[in-house]
Amino acid sequence: MLHLFLLTVALAPRALAASPDPAALRAAWVEVEPNLRAKGRLTVPSFTDADWAKIAEGEILKRRLPSAGAIDAALGVGFLPYGVDAVWVGILDDVHDDLVEGLSETWLPGTTPHSKRLYQHLDLPAPFDDRHWAIRVQNTQALHAATSGKAWERVWAIDPAGQGAIAELPPSFLSAPGAPNPTEALWTPVNEGGWTLVPAAGGVIVVYQVRTDIGGNIPDELVLQYALSTLDELIEHVGELAARAPSHYRAGHYDIVRPDGVRVPAW
Repeated sequence: MLHLFLLTVALAPRALAASPDPAALRAAWVEVEPNLRAKGRLTVPSFTDADWAKIAEGEILKRRLPSAGAIDAALGVGFLPYGVDAVWVGILDDVHDDLVEGLSETWLPGTTPHSKRLYQHLDLPAPFDDRHWAIRVQNTQALHAATSGKAWERVWAIDPAGQGAIAELPPSFLSAPGAPNPTEALWTPVNEGGWTLVPAAGGVIVVYQVRTDIGGNIPDELVLQYALSTLDELIEHVGELAARAPSHYRAGHYDIVRPDGVRVPAW
């Protein structure tokens, strides 16, 4: 899943496309910004004209995002020259691409196309202990409705069951060859964030944010700085998956739904 920390992802090539007009990006964002603040569930960053110029040039804007909690979030913003359905499929299709090396995951009971419960286990190199957590991932239907589909949001946080979710792991997951051992991993107490997508200039403004406390003796500041350093690769890889979507998300693929609950049509 795309809402993680300590990522190790292959750098994807950028799609060849004309640079969008920075003013068009800013106008699309400004149009939905009031609803992002009123109906969305994520912190809403503000951007300068210089920021929009960098994003239009293909840069991934990276920023430390102050949080009401004790840990700041990592923020990444980019522009992908693909349709919003394709980008959405790239983000949600965790069955066919986790975006994270060393990650094992499985859906938990109660998962639906709109709301997902997910257990994830991250294999870390020695001398670090592995980490694991369970999250609930949801689409923000109210925001999508209020903007007539001009803003899409998907958020996650630690599952309300907490460590009790471990008892719900499917036996088939635990018995599979090379399966992780939950008893040998440290629980991650904070893992929250989300994606915001705003169609603009023939593509999509992509905003990603994540706030984590991975527990143990690894300083929160180190985790934040590492997360910031991986944002380029993360968003660019989503672009790679969006480019793949028309040849991958076809008849027979499991359903992926938009924030309003309507299935993304197969290509």
